[in-house]
Amino acid sequence: DPASQPAGFPQNRQSQRPRTRRTHPLNLMSRTHLALGPIALLLAILPSCGATRLAQQAEARYTPEQVPAVLELARAAVETQTDLERALTNVRSARSTGGLTPELRLEVQNVLEATTRAVIAHSQDADLLEAIMGVDVPRQLAVEAGLRSAELLFHEGERMGAFRLIKRMDSKFPQHHERSAAGGLLGEIGFHLAEDDGSYGLIFKYRSLAGEVLEYLVMNYPSHPGGDQTLWTLGSLYQEQRELDLAIEKNQDLL
Repeated sequence: DPASQPAGFPQNRQSQRPRTRRTHPLNLMSRTHLALGPIALLLAILPSCGATRLAQQAEARYTPEQVPAVLELARAAVETQTDLERALTNVRSARSTGGLTPELRLEVQNVLEATTRAVIAHSQDADLLEAIMGVDVPRQLAVEAGLRSAELLFHEGERMGAFRLIKRMDSKFPQHHERSAAGGLLGEIGFHLAEDDGSYGLIFKYRSLAGEVLEYLVMNYPSHPGGDQTLWTLGSLYQEQRELDLAIEKNQDLL
């Protein structure tokens, strides 16, 4: 969405990414990691598909003996906030490993959740966060990743992309725990579009897109605190578009 953005919003994803020095995985290893011996060293230098996007289903690439080293490297990544996507991919793969003891499987799950939370907290990559929403992580974390991705898209000016992502999140996770925040973001998107006098495709107005967002907000978030303003804005939009029956309906809903 190339619309002009509010003052203070970042202009693109590249500007949002923190300028952190890339650290080789070997430098992340504490004495505990080194104590794991050749397995940890091998896992640290192996290339990982985590450098691209997350696979829908994680492939089991480790033996049960290698899994403790994977977990130690992931803990180091969380601590230093470095190579978190790679760490998440590796821990998801470790979880697919057969033959784990119940204790080790529980440890894998705990590290997976900690790594996922770290990615959500620190990543500025909306595509990565959207990918997390679609893979096998706990529902609560998937929702938080989806909402964070939508927030980043909105801040980058991709307003309809953010709206569509929230719709997918609502469909995938009905009655999720972030509905209050999602409703607030939908309101921001809709009102921002309604106040935008710019055009796209030469003849189409961004303001005309506001109706779809605000209607979705009214229908799916009826308890949203901005309901009166939403209805008033919809009535004004429909009046401009000569949709007088709809304009009257929205104004009647205000009474």
